[in-house]
Amino acid sequence: MDLSLIILTRNEENIVENNLKKINDFIKNLDNVKDYEIIVSDYSIDSTFSLTQSLSKDNSKILPVKAPRPGIGCGLITGINLAKYEYIVFYPIDMAWDIKIIKESILELKENCDVALGSRDIKNASSKRPLKRKIFSKGYNILINFLFKLKIKDTQGTLGIKKSDYEKYKNKLKSDGAFLQTEILIFSKMNNLRIKEIPSIVIDTRKDSSVKVFSFAIEMFRNALTMKQELR
Repeated sequence: MDLSLIILTRNEENIVENNLKKINDFIKNLDNVKDYEIIVSDYSIDSTFSLTQSLSKDNSKILPVKAPRPGIGCGLITGINLAKYEYIVFYPIDMAWDIKIIKESILELKENCDVALGSRDIKNASSKRPLKRKIFSKGYNILINFLFKLKIKDTQGTLGIKKSDYEKYKNKLKSDGAFLQTEILIFSKMNNLRIKEIPSIVIDTRKDSSVKVFSFAIEMFRNALTMKQELR
């Protein structure tokens, strides 16, 4: 099978070279992957993009692209629209998620589901992250499941989808931010796609301020309520 891996970067000059090399080495040694591309969707003001461009000169599998606007959603859509393969996986540049989730996601997409989610909150998963992030994540997932009946423990993990399924609802996606992944899950559910959560090991030690986490939470909750109103 062939894989389009999408990685988002924003001011990651300290880690982008080393981590892209690690990710590339992992993928090229996967027995079940015939061909692949690593689309690096960037919106940086530091040297991240130029560093990625330098890597791409020596490795044609790495494809740097500039996102037109800031935001996780915009970066992700930019990458998905450029993906040339059916199987697409979104993986974070900080590698907080055990890299094995890439392999597990594509195996599940091929054999058992249409949407593969790396999960921190199901049996056999483990997660080390700041308490305020855990509280926000728990509250957000409760709200999303209440509003949209998704029955998903962790809506904001790694994401694997099929390009052909994405084409069914891509024109309905609106968010430039992190809510984009929730939109994908909601429209996947509405299209009767099979969604499966995969237990993963996550070590996320980012130290965001309480103000940043709170404002992010407010934005996500507001987006969820707005979408619920629009779907009525």
